[in-house]
Amino acid sequence: MKRFMKCSVATVLLMGGCSSAQKTFPRVDDAFQNDMDVGHSSFDLEHPDQAVSEYEAAYKRALLRDDVSALHDAGFNLAVARLTLGRPDEALETVSRTRADLALRGVDVSSLVDLSVVEAAAQYRAGHYEDALRQAAAVADRSGVEPGLRERAAFLAGLSADTLGRPDVVARSLGVISGDPRAPVHEQADHKELASRLDLSNGQTEAAWNEAAGAADLRRGMLDYRGMTRALRLAARAAHAAGRTDLEAEFTTRAAQSEAQMPQVKAVSRDAPSDLPAR
Repeated sequence: MKRFMKCSVATVLLMGGCSSAQKTFPRVDDAFQNDMDVGHSSFDLEHPDQAVSEYEAAYKRALLRDDVSALHDAGFNLAVARLTLGRPDEALETVSRTRADLALRGVDVSSLVDLSVVEAAAQYRAGHYEDALRQAAAVADRSGVEPGLRERAAFLAGLSADTLGRPDVVARSLGVISGDPRAPVHEQADHKELASRLDLSNGQTEAAWNEAAGAADLRRGMLDYRGMTRALRLAARAAHAAGRTDLEAEFTTRAAQSEAQMPQVKAVSRDAPSDLPAR
């Protein structure tokens, strides 16, 4: 017969808990993991408002645990969810708070490039293009960065540079992103989008709208409808520059019809990057 240790009220009050010596340690914090899992599910089901609530609860649980890894992951996801809701200022505040809490616990926050990528995206969406470019380029040019994050940073740098009229930086960013058909689909889409922006700045309007339309097709297949509408509007810009008012009207109408079904798109910059990786 298995024997279980009895726990008295006095033991709970004095020691803060009661457990069997046979249990393994460290134990998984089910409350934290549940908040994170529900946050991921809500985000995947396109309910970022609910994801924000779950990730905020996870962050508070991480503070309770005094757990730097949990703080990092919950803070990153919370910032991304707030960014998705079209709240870049709140995302920036979340990144700042996460860095401060991690630094308090002895973490070298300069090494956390994923937070830098979220910050760059938030700066871009807030209209702080110089800050976004500086932050994103620093990650893209840094050695040893995880390839997926480096690619995201390069894309952000390219978007920011295009907005600032810096085709030289767009070209440099494009060199980081693979257009190979064997590359991840989102990377192929990013390559086509930046190539379109570079072509447009060089007056190659037909190539520009073809690249943008190709990016829209890839993003549609990824279910990235926000990115798809951004690419369609880019195609409309290129068609306008080419004097093709028929194509401009077509791309603009398609983008508008898609956006009308996504109320949150109206709160987010049409040039905002998407699909930041969740932690």
